Amino acid sequence: MQLCECGCGNAAPIAKKTNRSRGWVAGQPVRYIRGHNARDFSWLAYLPGESNPAWRGDKAGYHAIHYRVRNERGLASEHACVDCGAAAAHWSFTGKTGYSTNVTAYDPRCNKCHITFDRKKGLCGCKEE
Repeated sequence: MQLCECGCGNAAPIAKKTNRSRGWVAGQPVRYIRGHNARDFSWLAYLPGESNPAWRGDKAGYHAIHYRVRNERGLASEHACVDCGAAAAHWSFTGKTGYSTNVTAYDPRCNKCHITFDRKKGLCGCKEE
């Protein structure tokens, strides 16, 4: 069973006849349920936090957490590195391992200080020199 490509989760209907202009082949599933190809779900990306149906709360992944940090605290490049004062390049997790959903658990760091900080935590896969 092939699903409609609009993302609705419904089964795509089977084409009753071949229609080359639409890309249908008789007996094969069509790409969209009638009218679904015009759906625009881009507005979902603008629903903040828990009002977004894709919200995962504390189960959010790495990229979602960094997106939250960027949204609430701005770009790291707009801040000074907490270690040396140079222009920051990254948001660096201050905890021991992994990541946190707490946006205050991240500090702005330049590339050099971020690598040094991660080495001290043993996160870079190398031994401290």
